[in-house]
Order: sequence, then C-alpha cells, then structure tokens
Amino acid sequence: MKPPKQPPPKPKATGGLSSLIRPLFSRPLRYVTLPALCLAAMVGGTALLWRQVGPRVAARTEYQLTSDALELTPLPSWIHTNIADEVLRQLTAGGPVSVLDEGLPERVYQALAVHPWIAKVVRVEKQFPARVRAEVIYRRPVCMVEVPLAMDELPDEEDPNFAPGDARPARHGGLYPVDAGSVLLPTADFSRAQARRYPRLSDIHTLPLGPVGTAWGDARVAGGAEIAAALANDWERLKLHRIAPSEQPQSGGSSDDYSYDIIARDGTRIVWGQRPSSTFGDEVSATEKVSRLHKHLSQGGTESANPSPAIDLDIRYETGVSVAPRTAKKSAATKTK
Repeated sequence: MKPPKQPPPKPKATGGLSSLIRPLFSRPLRYVTLPALCLAAMVGGTALLWRQVGPRVAARTEYQLTSDALELTPLPSWIHTNIADEVLRQLTAGGPVSVLDEGLPERVYQALAVHPWIAKVVRVEKQFPARVRAEVIYRRPVCMVEVPLAMDELPDEEDPNFAPGDARPARHGGLYPVDAGSVLLPTADFSRAQARRYPRLSDIHTLPLGPVGTAWGDARVAGGAEIAAALANDWERLKLHRIAPSEQPQSGGSSDDYSYDIIARDGTRIVWGQRPSSTFGDEVSATEKVSRLHKHLSQGGTESANPSPAIDLDIRYETGVSVAPRTAKKSAATKTK
C-alpha cells in the first residue's frame, strides 16, 4: 500500500523587513554593520542633546565675543581708533554675540566692510577655542582737503581768524583727510599738528557728498588725492606745501581732466598737469614728474635766508623741464592747454 502524498512545501517568504535586515547580519557584513549603527546612534544622540543644551552653552560668558577675542590685522600708525571695539559695539547692539554662532564670521565680515578705515576685508575665520580673526587692508590718508566750511571738522590753524580753543571751528573753515581714492576718513584720529603734516589740497569749493568711508564726489578732489599719493614718500623731502586744481577741466578732455599746480614752501610753482590716471594729452608719467622734481628742488633746499625769486617750474612734457621767473599772478593751474 502506497503512503499518502505529502502536500508540496510552501515557498519561504522573501519579502518584508526581515528579508532586508537579515543580510546585514550575515557573517561577512556583521563586523561592519554593528559599528556603523552604533556610530549613527551616537551622532543622532549628540545632535539631539546639542539642540537641547546648545543655546545655554552659547550664552555662557566664556563664549561671548569680546574685543579681546576679535583679532584684527595690526593697526598702522595713523589710526588711533580701536576698530575692534567699534565693530563689537555694532555687532552687540541687539545683545551679546556668541563665538559659537555659525553665522558669526559673515556678520563680522559685513561690519568690518563698512568701517571707514577699512578698504578691504580679506578673510574672517573662527579659531579654537573662542576667537575670531580678521585680515583686513586699511585705508591710508594722503592729504587734507581745505574746505570753506568744515562744520565740526579740524579747524585750519593757518586761517588768520583762527583762535586756539575756539569751540566753533566751522566759522574758520577746516581740513578733511582723504585717501588715494578720495574716500573721506574720520578726523578724530588726527590732532591739529598731525593734520598739518599732510599735503594740503586747496581751492576746493565742495563738501563731501556722503559720510566718512565714502568717496568725496568731486573730480578735482579725486585728482588731487592721486597726486598726493604719488608724492607721499617725497612730499617732506621736496618741501612742498599744497596742491591747487584748475577751476575748469582742460580743453578737449573729459569732465574729470583738470590741471594741477603744486606750490612749494619757497613759493615755487610747479605746473604738474593732469592726474596720474588720466589718459588725456601727451604728458610724461607721474614717476617721471617726481624724478624731475627731485633734480630741480632737492638741491640747495628751500626757505633759505635769502630766497631766490619765485619761479614757475613746468614738468609736464617730453621736451624737458621749463623754468621761468614768476610773472603771472594767476595760478598756472587755472589755465588749460
């Protein structure tokens, strides 16, 4: 007698979660999977814990940004303002700032970028344990612009109406410091004596269009600042006094092409000509003009006991330097070529 037929075996289930997990714990993968799962659990737990306690840690005093913790490129000799303090006051106007804030470098960058003494922010980075370091390029003053009314700016001591201790310098005119790009700089960093050591840009009849840290907005100031920058290392040695622009642009040039005279301390009038960046006309370069000044002014000095008659010194053209006795009362810079 034949044994009864057995029903065929049921196929094993191949779907579901168990089918996905089981291979992970097979012998070849077991030693990789378990550590990975443990690590993921630790990371997730740490993130969850930080979300709960992070704000309390960031608010602790040792993690708050201070001026000591904000490290800037060392200040040059002409800046006396504590820029780190000023930037910190701006950043903390709404409350304390934590160095643990992920957006802090960008906030510091933006605050530094608008400071009037800073020309460029190179980089800002957080450093362990609780510091912020910023590399910046500072603006450098090249001249003082004489203006008819200076409001609360530096009074002009050479004005005949100047009285020491006068509380209203606006009555006497004044001096504004600018950099090579004619950007207006803070006057608080300059004493009256310091201001007088800079080249003087005279015959300016405009006031700055904007606040400190912005360009003056007058082409004659822009050109004069360029010339002052070109002579920055030679101004004292050549015993120069002031730069004077023409009243009108040069004929045939653009509206920015003014001519400039430089007046030496002994009264010599140097016909400098156009600003260094101008492409108008056929004048020699600013470097060549400075070289010519050294040849004609550095020997014998100026302001001697028996000064020679005032002369005009034209250094503009390839044909050479033209020297002539002073005959015209009107400044050569008021003429156009």
